[in-house]
Amino acid sequence: MIYEYKKAKIKLVLYSIIGVITFFILIIAGATGAFKQQQDQSDNDNSTVGLDVSGMFNKTVYLKHWESVYGSGVLKDKGNYTITVAQKYGINPALIASIMATESAYGKSSAIKNDNNPSGQMVGSKILHYDTLEQGIDATGKTLHNLVVTRKLNTVQKLGSAYAPVGAGNDPTNLNSNWVPVVTQLMASFGGKSSDNLAASGSSSGGSIKQFDAIMAEAKKYIGQPYVWGGSTPATGFDCSGFTSWCYSKAGIKIPRTSQAQWAGMKHVAEKDAKAGDLVFFQGTDSQGGMTHVGIYIGNGRMLDSEDSGIKYANITSGYWKNHLGGFATAN
Repeated sequence: MIYEYKKAKIKLVLYSIIGVITFFILIIAGATGAFKQQQDQSDNDNSTVGLDVSGMFNKTVYLKHWESVYGSGVLKDKGNYTITVAQKYGINPALIASIMATESAYGKSSAIKNDNNPSGQMVGSKILHYDTLEQGIDATGKTLHNLVVTRKLNTVQKLGSAYAPVGAGNDPTNLNSNWVPVVTQLMASFGGKSSDNLAASGSSSGGSIKQFDAIMAEAKKYIGQPYVWGGSTPATGFDCSGFTSWCYSKAGIKIPRTSQAQWAGMKHVAEKDAKAGDLVFFQGTDSQGGMTHVGIYIGNGRMLDSEDSGIKYANITSGYWKNHLGGFATAN
């Protein structure tokens, strides 16, 4: 009898211990499950990613809109890769997505299908070819880093003046006039704010000039005006170097007056390193030696200059200007 009593008591103690252990296991499991549920919800929300210096880049909105506009095109599975490229180059992903949507007809243009070029990048009138679509997206990020971060064209309005200038020679149907409003609308759809700085938080300018937008704002005032030899002010009209020196002066940059003196007094850069806002020089355009003509380089193989036919955009990658190309120089 005593033995049975002790045996029952031992069982009771064991059951109590097992019950306590089970209770703590359930508590731990419940806490782990709650944490996992919270973590899963956080992962699914992706609420905001700090890539937009004024507002926040919303990844959920971005990926949802990406699927809706690129779901049937060659860019279908490139949404996250584009974010990676944007982070690499310090650009808001909504900007890259919006430009690629505009320039590639939502991933269905011949340029993206045949040349892996998602953003309409050109040299003159020739579409650039990339071996893979990833290379094309990366090149887009690199170009936008140059324009947005380095050159401080950090609003859609400023960026449009260089990326898709109204009146450009390779835009005969004037589609560029719609570029700014279309990209502005698309950026909002992709979870960004077009009024915000387009660069990612913490991006460095790399010692570049802020003055490019001021140079172009001044230069574009005179498009269509006639060439005037010896002219260097709006009152007299402009020759080539008078035009460049005047526009630079309005951005707070003093450069010499003549083409050859500008070439001699500025830092020379290789063509591959030339950036929008640098000067592009030509030789042999008249009987004088040295650099005989100069224009404002605006990127993608184009310049804005004062030439015999007036102040206009010109392609420097073919024909007359290519044959006389002398070099590039920067004031930095």
